[in-house]
Amino acid sequence: MSELQDEMSWSDSGWMDPAPSPMEPSNPSTPMKSAAASARKAAVKRAVKVAVVKKAVRKARAKKAVKRAVKKAVRTKKRAVRRTLRTRRRAVKRVLRTKKRAARRMARTRRRAVRQAGRKVRRAVRKTARKARRAVRKRT
Repeated sequence: MSELQDEMSWSDSGWMDPAPSPMEPSNPSTPMKSAAASARKAAVKRAVKVAVVKKAVRKARAKKAVKRAVKKAVRTKKRAVRRTLRTRRRAVKRVLRTKKRAARRMARTRRRAVRQAGRKVRRAVRKTARKARRAVRKRT
């Protein structure tokens, strides 16, 4: 029994568990090493993930800035196009306005000339009629 007691040891549960033999090397550092290695791996993985995310954020920011610049350039270009179109339209309108004005002025002068010619004719007719009446009065 004493031999059995040397091989078995008392545990908290009350059972007789086999005791570790002194010849077996108990190496508790192996699981610690593997835990440290897995922790290191996890840290590296996390760092890589963070780096990837940061890179993506940087790219997105750069893209956003580029997009913003492109949008601004497009806006300014559109504005310039609108401005040139507006000035061209104004110039065309101005030319048309001056043409219309000239046409109206010419029509006005033509009408005035016609009126004046009509007056001259009527005046001449009246004058000749007066002369004829005078001549008739003188004869009698």
